[in-house]
Amino acid sequence: MKLIVTTGRKSRESDLKLAIDSAQKLSINFHPRLDDSFEKIFRDSNVDGILVVNRNSMRLQTPHDEFFFHPSLAHVRIKNLREGRGDRMIDAMKLKSGMSVLDCTLGLGADSIVASFVSQTQVVGIESSPAIALIVEHGFQNFSDESPAIIESMRRIKVINMNHKQYLETLEKKSVDVIYFDPMFRHPITKSQSIGTFRSFANPDPLDLETIELAKSIARCRIIMKENSRSLEFARLGFQILSGGKYSSVAYGAIEL
Repeated sequence: MKLIVTTGRKSRESDLKLAIDSAQKLSINFHPRLDDSFEKIFRDSNVDGILVVNRNSMRLQTPHDEFFFHPSLAHVRIKNLREGRGDRMIDAMKLKSGMSVLDCTLGLGADSIVASFVSQTQVVGIESSPAIALIVEHGFQNFSDESPAIIESMRRIKVINMNHKQYLETLEKKSVDVIYFDPMFRHPITKSQSIGTFRSFANPDPLDLETIELAKSIARCRIIMKENSRSLEFARLGFQILSGGKYSSVAYGAIEL
């Protein structure tokens, strides 16, 4: 997908510097905003998306939609955990305080925030899309929220823009407690336009057996995968589907080590 970087119409010097730095980091062009509308920028630049940097925020604007970092359902999930109602992902991970987590498919980061809240230690999130990694890393470090627990959880997450298989190859054997995969579902559940926009910028590649075997050598406790509950990926990759969420369209699979 072809991108360009700009600022909001009312931008500060710090916004301009961050926008230029972001363009250099992503190896794409910077477009001075001036008073140009998005429609004009799209028309003149012939791009698929515009990364807009404005007052401590980043968002990716497309001709039809936008997406940006937000803790999203992490708010509700952490509230549920505090009130003793549990969380299916945390239950699948059997995650406890002090355990290390490697999220190989960071996306917009809600799962990593919840894992960081429970583990109370650094979570590493791998994201192969440079634009998504940049937006989410900036959000983790700058998003303000009324909940100190969520802020602390976000600040602990380390974002790495890299292919997860390549990153796994750099790790020592049995060096991570839990490895987590939430790849783009082979058969999407939602028809939300915003999710569709996200999918267009995210890595569509399915997991392969070589990656799972590599993960087995690195994880100390278990490997967890989230997928469509009717997906054949669990069987293909050797995951046991966990019980729970009887009426949910989403399932978790585990490989215990």
